[in-house]
Amino acid sequence: MPSRLVRSVRSLPGWVAVSLLPGLSAEPVSSQPLAPPPPLEAATGDPLADATIDALLTEDRLADALQRLELRIERDSADAGALWRAAQVSLMLGILETRSEVEEAWFVRAGDFGEAAVALEPDDPDVLYWAAASLGREALQHGPRTSTRLVQRVWDLTHRILELEPDHPGAHNILGKLNQEVMSLSGFERFIGRLLFSIDPLKEANWDDALRHHRRAVEVDPATVLFARDLGETLAALDRPQEARDVWEATLALPSIYPVDDRFKADVRRMLDELPPPQLPAPAR
Repeated sequence: MPSRLVRSVRSLPGWVAVSLLPGLSAEPVSSQPLAPPPPLEAATGDPLADATIDALLTEDRLADALQRLELRIERDSADAGALWRAAQVSLMLGILETRSEVEEAWFVRAGDFGEAAVALEPDDPDVLYWAAASLGREALQHGPRTSTRLVQRVWDLTHRILELEPDHPGAHNILGKLNQEVMSLSGFERFIGRLLFSIDPLKEANWDDALRHHRRAVEVDPATVLFARDLGETLAALDRPQEARDVWEATLALPSIYPVDDRFKADVRRMLDELPPPQLPAPAR
């Protein structure tokens, strides 16, 4: 019997299947019959190995990576490494998707993969990170009640990561983003939220922690475009446009490592255009 994850993907609306993944058939990846694994080539090694999956991601071959991961999961539903990587790939596909309905399906799917991995490896920081990142995106697709439950889950997962690995840059990035998003609400919205939904982020979020976590993420991992993009966004929200501009201009000079990096750089260019023009120095008297 297909796993819950595979069944959930097969329940996608039929119209979603059309051109869901360019270069593949019209059906979603998990709806296609499982083909034999690609032949083992001495030059590339095991076609289902983690190293092969990582190489496919750097080549922007997300669909190919996901097919191989799904084959691993079908063979062994307790393959935590395949599950968290499937969450990672599904998350990237959602970020790159331009149609809101398809985007939502990818984020929900990523959250399912991530939670399945956490159930198997609850103390692995990488597992916890990709679950938290996926659930954070999924939270944006739901109404207030479900979203607040997911946000609390993300808060708990990221704090657990920092207990295990205090300098995990991804966890710092997520906590910075959570603090920023909550503080971007109006005071009235936060007040109503605390009355209706007693969750930690609504009670504990503040701008100092938003900036502190984002700065730490970039200090530990200065090469990740997402972390620098989000630091600049927090600086801009704090009305520090020149600092935001400096961060974003440096961000655009970073190499694009992941398939989503060019999308994040497009965000940076848009936000740079929205900044007020830099102030010229006062003329000397």
